[in-house]
Amino acid sequence: MPIEILKVKDFYLQFILKNSDISIANAIRRILISEIPTMAIDVVTFEINSTIQQDEFLAHRLGLVPLVSNNEQFVETKDCNCPNGCPKCIIKLTCDVTYTEKAKLQGLTDNQPVYLTSLDIHSDNNSGVKPVVYKNCPHGIQIAKLNPGQSIKFKATAKLGKGKYHAKWAPLSIATFVPSKNNSFVFTMETNGSLTALDALKKALDILYEKLNQINPNLNFE
Repeated sequence: MPIEILKVKDFYLQFILKNSDISIANAIRRILISEIPTMAIDVVTFEINSTIQQDEFLAHRLGLVPLVSNNEQFVETKDCNCPNGCPKCIIKLTCDVTYTEKAKLQGLTDNQPVYLTSLDIHSDNNSGVKPVVYKNCPHGIQIAKLNPGQSIKFKATAKLGKGKYHAKWAPLSIATFVPSKNNSFVFTMETNGSLTALDALKKALDILYEKLNQINPNLNFE
């Protein structure tokens, strides 16, 4: 399965899959979307939420914030031997934001609203897990608006998962392919920032080879 890279950026990749058929092309696409492990916020416990947004709504938004991590150091909770979660399978995150502190830091006046962003979420240890920061959004992903007198404080738990469990673990925002000449397919893919597009492709191919070898080890897909 020769692959020719046409265009590559941090989170964007376009390539040609040569000498293949549509079953393999679709398998790669499905693995990219649903089989690559990533970290995502799974449980949120609110201590304070005086905004107009309900806890459940904010928890859903927090789960969709892409997290950057070295996923090789973690295992899924179902594969861990610990009874109630450990640093190998879960990461604890915290957030404590008040309108007054935010407005003071940003130098705002006249009761202007401030925003809880992904940059306000912090890991409680040196795990390296943190929300992604986009070049065109250096101040973080906006999650909730805070008006004067409002505040948000919560604790969250992030864990490893896959897109087939829930969309919040899906690392790609775009994954398409179109047929080309000579049994080739042109792929276009873009990640949400939790990992680079090139890393996502490498992981997807590793997963595909592993699945093929499970079907028939004698084929030796390497």
